[in-house]
Amino acid sequence: MKVILSPAKNMKKTATLPFSEPVYKDRALYINSTLKKYQPHELESLMRINTKIAINTFRMICDFEEECQCPAIESYDGIAFKNIRALDFTEEEKRFAHESIRILSGYYGILRAYDGIAPYRLDFESKIRLDKGSLYDYWGSSVYEALEKDIVINIASKEYSRLITDFTDNVINITFYDNRRGRLRTQATYAKMARGAMAGWIVRNFIEDPALLREFEFEGYGYAENLSSEKEFVFVRDIIDI
Repeated sequence: MKVILSPAKNMKKTATLPFSEPVYKDRALYINSTLKKYQPHELESLMRINTKIAINTFRMICDFEEECQCPAIESYDGIAFKNIRALDFTEEEKRFAHESIRILSGYYGILRAYDGIAPYRLDFESKIRLDKGSLYDYWGSSVYEALEKDIVINIASKEYSRLITDFTDNVINITFYDNRRGRLRTQATYAKMARGAMAGWIVRNFIEDPALLREFEFEGYGYAENLSSEKEFVFVRDIIDI
């Protein structure tokens, strides 16, 4: 089975050496060469970011080919990745993560856990146009084609998971809900924490059978059989107002 994750906007560098290069590194270089045509004020508009972030993004674009390459799973610094706790992985866990975890990316398409990447900022809400149109048009089915035909465990956002789900239904979607007074809602921050924790749990327990995912528990979230199906595993935690 393969676990798909969304990337994070914030990134950091680590001292760990990567295992491999991204499958679509050449495509990332093409995207970067396209972005080099834009000045910071243009990036601000196209990416819908503020001036400070636009200037930092411009610098990352300029330095992209010269930057040191750090493992993808350690490079992203968002809530989900903090809860994976990849820096604590043993060597055996790193190898398992490299085989089982796939991170989806607007820049790189698809990444194995320990593919080496440079810092970047680009998401699918960007108005950047490439030779085939939007970023979705550019990547098309190629991200799915690079994914081995295993069952996919989807803990990515819809923005990114459609790179896979538009081309296959061999997917189990993972959903986290908060139950407050009988109303089920996804609380974004806690859902991101739970997604990351699940990815880390899968690696540390060397999970290869999707059925075992039902055993996952985190911060009150537990498997809800009555809400789940073969194609969606739902995890719920009860919120009690004091």
